[in-house]
Amino acid sequence: MASRSSSSSSRDVKKGKKLVPQKVETKKVQPKKLEPKSGGGFWDRLSFWKDDPSPPEPINQQVESDFELAKKLQQEEDSKLYIQEDINKDNEQILQEESTNEPEKDTEVADLEFERKMKEIEEQAQAELERKMKEMEEQTQAELEREMQIQMENEKKIKEEIDKQDEELARLLKEKEAMAMKEETELKMKAQEEILALDKTFDAELQHQKILQKKALMNEEKRSAEVLSEKKDKMNADLTKKKSSTDKEMQKMEIRQKKELQQKERDVLAVTEQWKAELEVKLEDQAVIDLLEEDERKIKLSSEIEAMKEAAKKEMELFKKEEAIKTRKIIEEIKREAHEDINKMK
Repeated sequence: MASRSSSSSSRDVKKGKKLVPQKVETKKVQPKKLEPKSGGGFWDRLSFWKDDPSPPEPINQQVESDFELAKKLQQEEDSKLYIQEDINKDNEQILQEESTNEPEKDTEVADLEFERKMKEIEEQAQAELERKMKEMEEQTQAELEREMQIQMENEKKIKEEIDKQDEELARLLKEKEAMAMKEETELKMKAQEEILALDKTFDAELQHQKILQKKALMNEEKRSAEVLSEKKDKMNADLTKKKSSTDKEMQKMEIRQKKELQQKERDVLAVTEQWKAELEVKLEDQAVIDLLEEDERKIKLSSEIEAMKEAAKKEMELFKKEEAIKTRKIIEEIKREAHEDINKMK
């Protein structure tokens, strides 16, 4: 293939045609695609994007810098192509100048010289291309390493910021729990104070009721004593009245029947004594009845007082149970709200 090209070029020289230099074929170099690397590379460090579709703002900036880097690599590859085209143009110009200035030589010598020069030009162009490619690759690699270093520093800053946020969240949770415990303790103490105040109020009310009942009992006893005294006075008055009427009758009878009275004086005295005895028995029976009624009233009043005490005691126990249930419900509600706040913060 080389002999045919050399012979054709020599024929072109003999005919006086203009030599056309062969162009070095260049392939468009595509930019290297950044692929995930094993062992904790950049893309592995950004694996949390799979779980969190909305990464923090610094990560978005890193992605934009990656796109800028890829764009820069593409521009560098395009500049390589432009450099190669300039080299090809320079080679064509050199060949044209040599073809116009050199005298006609022997065909084979001219072909060999042409091939040698073309080879030198190709080697120079290839060396220049490789040198520039190497420089651009080194520059690109340095740029990539610098970008990777910046990305790693940004990741480190993001991690430090996340750690700070976690610490702040833990501190807030601790403060929330401490506040909840403090509020719960205050509520318990307040509930206990209210229960103690209610106990004191109930005890004072019960003591007041006892005093009123005692006063009522004393008034009842006093009234009973007054009634009994009035009955005794009335009975004494009646007895005195009866005695006076009897004395008058006896005087009349003595006047009318002085003789008969004298004869029956003993009988009358006996009858009078019997009547007095019966009257005393009646008075004693009435006093016993009054005392029994008084005892019944006292027993009834005592039973009523005991019933009131039992009712008050049951009412107080029921009140304490209801207050304890309300207090527990309030405490449970506060705990539930605190847990909900903690879960929301998580």
